[in-house]
Amino acid sequence: QWAQRFGFVPTADPIVLQLYSETLQKFRLAAQGHGAQQPPAPAFQAGQQLGLGAQALGLLLTAGAMRWADVGIRDEARGRFGQAILIDVHSMPRAALSHLPGTPPELVLGAGALVLLLLGVFRGNDSVKGLSWGAVILFVLTALTIVDDSPVRELAWNDLYVADALSAFLKILLLVGAVASVLMAVPWLERTNVSRFEYPVLIVLSTLGMFVMVSANNLLALYVGLELMSLSAYVLASFHRDDQKSTEAGLKYFVLGALSSGLLLYGISLIYGFVGSTDFTQIASGLSAGGERNMGALFGLVFVLADALG
Repeated sequence: QWAQRFGFVPTADPIVLQLYSETLQKFRLAAQGHGAQQPPAPAFQAGQQLGLGAQALGLLLTAGAMRWADVGIRDEARGRFGQAILIDVHSMPRAALSHLPGTPPELVLGAGALVLLLLGVFRGNDSVKGLSWGAVILFVLTALTIVDDSPVRELAWNDLYVADALSAFLKILLLVGAVASVLMAVPWLERTNVSRFEYPVLIVLSTLGMFVMVSANNLLALYVGLELMSLSAYVLASFHRDDQKSTEAGLKYFVLGALSSGLLLYGISLIYGFVGSTDFTQIASGLSAGGERNMGALFGLVFVLADALG
């Protein structure tokens, strides 16, 4: 019943379809007590319904495995809101690569963070100053990729990512702040004897999370960027492990961040439930669909704003 309600019915293989139909009919008759002298007990009926859901879920997982194993399958699954979602397993790598040119700043930061991390692992804490200057060079290269971008608004990753003039301006400001944070921290790290190579790497990763937030065109992309930034910030807040205030700050930040993340996710779930989408454009149109205010979506938006402003 759950599978039929949400439209997740495998339509690629006729054998899977026949198996699904026969099994569903069998469990439906069993759940209705067909052929029995008296209605089944409530516990037995609940067990049959659970069995029906488990069987349907197992069939769907089997069909999914068959899709990934079969090289020539292009299947269609109906989404909850009646939209057709086409999946071609062989076009997925090509589709992913086609989105990469639209995200050069994030690619440069992500690849650079991995390189800096590897250098720090092999060279140790003595490489903090060199890694810090390497992070500065990485930020400059990232700024060059942003300046070179077209000012035309572009969408990528199924409209999860947006690149326009406003996001480019904000990214430049973030890079300026990141460069200042790295350069100003080097003398302090040496003076307090906490010179560890993770610091510039964490600054790069935190900047990458802020980049994702700036270019987010969807609540889910916004959440991913927020968590990437926050996880790096938790470690940076408690970077001086021998200092009581530093460890206390890191612990408090982590607890408040976990609570804030829960509120944000709850607000996102409310918005998705009442609007049917996490895309910013569709949320804006769904808040006043039909000339009436969507109070449920507004209630979820309050949680999202409370997390953002808190």
